[in-house]
Amino acid sequence: MNERSGSSDDWDALHASEQQLRAANQQLQASEQQLRAHEQQLRAANQQLRATNEQLQASEEKFRAIFEQAAVGMAQVESRTGDCVRINQRYADIVGYTREEMERLTFQQITHPDDLQAELDYMQRLRTGEIRNFSMEKRYCHKDGSIVWVNLTVSPMWGPGQEPDYHIAVVENITDRKRAEEALGESEGKLREARQMAHLGYWYWDVRTGDVEWSEEVYRIFHRDPKEFTPQIDSIMALSPWPEDNQRHTELIQKAMESHEQGAYEQRFLRPDGSTGHYYSTFEGLYDGEDHLIAIKGTVQDTTDRKRAEEAAVSLSKFPSENPSPVLRIGADGAVVYHNAASSCLVQTWGCSVGSFLPTSKKAVVDAVLATGEPREIEEEVNGRVLALTFAPVRDMGYVNIYGLDITERKRAEEASTERVQQMNVLNDLIRRASSSLSLDQVAQSALDGICGLMNADLSMLFTRDGDRLLLRAEQGRIPEGRGVVAPVHQVGQCLCGAAVSEKRAIYSRDIRKDPRCTWRECKEAGLVSLAALPLRTGEGIVGVLAVGSIVECDFGQRATFLEAMSHGIAVGVQNAFLYEQLKDRATKLEREIAERVRAEEALLVHQGRLRSLASELSLAEERERRRIAAGLHDHACQTLALSKMRIQELGDLLAPEQLDEVIGICGTLDETIGNVRDLIFDLSSPTLYKFGLEAALEELLEDKLQTEHGIHCTFCDDGAAKPLAEDVRILLFQSVRELLINIVKHAQAQEVSLDIVRHDDSVRITIRDDGVGFDVDEVLSTSSRSRGFGLFNVAERLDYIGGSLDMRSQLGQGSRFTLVARLCADERGCSDIPRPSQTT
Repeated sequence: MNERSGSSDDWDALHASEQQLRAANQQLQASEQQLRAHEQQLRAANQQLRATNEQLQASEEKFRAIFEQAAVGMAQVESRTGDCVRINQRYADIVGYTREEMERLTFQQITHPDDLQAELDYMQRLRTGEIRNFSMEKRYCHKDGSIVWVNLTVSPMWGPGQEPDYHIAVVENITDRKRAEEALGESEGKLREARQMAHLGYWYWDVRTGDVEWSEEVYRIFHRDPKEFTPQIDSIMALSPWPEDNQRHTELIQKAMESHEQGAYEQRFLRPDGSTGHYYSTFEGLYDGEDHLIAIKGTVQDTTDRKRAEEAAVSLSKFPSENPSPVLRIGADGAVVYHNAASSCLVQTWGCSVGSFLPTSKKAVVDAVLATGEPREIEEEVNGRVLALTFAPVRDMGYVNIYGLDITERKRAEEASTERVQQMNVLNDLIRRASSSLSLDQVAQSALDGICGLMNADLSMLFTRDGDRLLLRAEQGRIPEGRGVVAPVHQVGQCLCGAAVSEKRAIYSRDIRKDPRCTWRECKEAGLVSLAALPLRTGEGIVGVLAVGSIVECDFGQRATFLEAMSHGIAVGVQNAFLYEQLKDRATKLEREIAERVRAEEALLVHQGRLRSLASELSLAEERERRRIAAGLHDHACQTLALSKMRIQELGDLLAPEQLDEVIGICGTLDETIGNVRDLIFDLSSPTLYKFGLEAALEELLEDKLQTEHGIHCTFCDDGAAKPLAEDVRILLFQSVRELLINIVKHAQAQEVSLDIVRHDDSVRITIRDDGVGFDVDEVLSTSSRSRGFGLFNVAERLDYIGGSLDMRSQLGQGSRFTLVARLCADERGCSDIPRPSQTT
């Protein structure tokens, strides 16, 4: 009875142990489910991190592309010192230095001395927050010593309230534009002035179509209005109604069509007022590749004044009574000895006649020329005409001859030339003021201020073009109160201003009240009568329209050259302002993208910190749970199983020999169960890791799992250096190595495995090598193969969470190498001090 009772107690104990083992297994399964849940959370967080990383990478690539491939120079500059931190190739090309040289220079060193203070003042205002950005035209000193003009735009990289650290500088090379503007203005001014002073025009005749093109000066030479006169061969020949002139004209044209030689001829023409003018023309033919005449081009020069001077010289040589110009003879005493009929008006003005004396002022001239023997010329105005009077002494005869020549037209031409020079000076000043600002509103206002003062206009307006619309940017004038012009939006092609854009030419109207092209009722209601609409042309096309109006009838076309030159200069200023606004927009967008990138980087760093903290907490929580389960299995399950085995062995001493085999079998089963539980305990949490440290735990892992269980020859090497590790890092490294070794056992078919652990600066480096079959790293880690390589992917991501890394190198048939790197504790006293066993190899 006692024996059966003891036997029953042993069976009950064994049953209880089995129940505890099942409970432990269930608890382990629950813990594993919790671990899987934590792992899924970690994986979701990692996916979010990857998405954030991809967004950041895209933003960085976009910024890098904008920075490196920009058509303008860009540089990141330290705001307080002016040092170049980062610069693109375009910037370096503009100033002639390499990137490396620029990184050793400051912007002060390459800025022209005359422009430096202005930029420093702007930078001071930018750092103090007075302005948010600025733009200016400045000069750089090129490496080769030349001067480079640039348009500089500076934007800060700091936000409100932040310390001013860096700013972005964007530079556009405008040297060619500056030189072109100066050269164009100078050459156009000189050419225009020279042509006007020489009265030289240009013509072109397309013999295939019959179309003839005249320059503006040709219209002025012939005194014809471009709106009323169409230059064609018939209409041009009609200007010379003399048959002999037309016959010679026809012969010369025929000669030009038959010969490649240049030709020239002089011709009379009839002016609209009935007077006769003279011109001199040169011409030559233009031919195609097959030597066919396609056009004739030539010049026209007004020679009317010269011809009249020649005729006057001839007339002066005639007998005085027949001379159409004044001729007088004055005695030495100042008395009028003789005067012809043409001198009647002159002597009446002087209040003298034959036998009476000249006025005192004229007598003084007679005395002077007789005394010196040198002739003298004076000018005298008579009845609205200007006469050039030459006092020619005849000393041996004791008298002075006075020869008069009407120079009224010449004087008017000289006055007109002087006026043109004054206009050019005023025009240059107007263009300079219109081009000195990069604000479109300031450019428009400066232009209109100058126009109203210069043209004495009653109204001036400046429109800018926006596609098919013309937007009124500024207006100024002296329109009576209550009759102001409304500021509407025009359409290209409508009214005089819109027509000037669509037809790409200046339009002049002497009376808009009768002009059907003027459809803007506001102009008429404002009392305007005459209007000029001038397109603002640049190399990019037409950027706007300038309109000038008068409340009295006037012919703006008489000042067409001046007006069109003025519109060209204003167009340059408007185009510069447009370019500046576009550059400001690009700089603002770039500043916004940089700010967004900085915010994304900051958010990413915060997110990465949280993920690392979460990964550390999860790793520690996982390991604590494993240790708790392992401790429970060791303290309860193993002890109970061992105790059960001892009792069964004691029970075997009381059993009959035929029952002993069964007891021995039960004891063997218990030994196997105890071994499995111990293996399970080791797999859950290595006691050696906590007692002796990472190195000892890894060495034990090699010996027990690979060498003992699977017969793989293993080599372990430790450099013996101290490797203080945080608890979560030490645990994660052990788990990662175990995962890699399990993969080697399962897949590598390796015969030899080595593990080296060394300290490298502030990191620990673990290298695992095997001589197995190897694998394709890219293929295993690809998206399509992610399920097969998930263990490796998981190890790499876990190491990344703690700031570590996993490097995998493998080739098919040549084995594999895995390198794990993690940071050591910065403060060794803050890490667990685990006793280390002696170095083992």
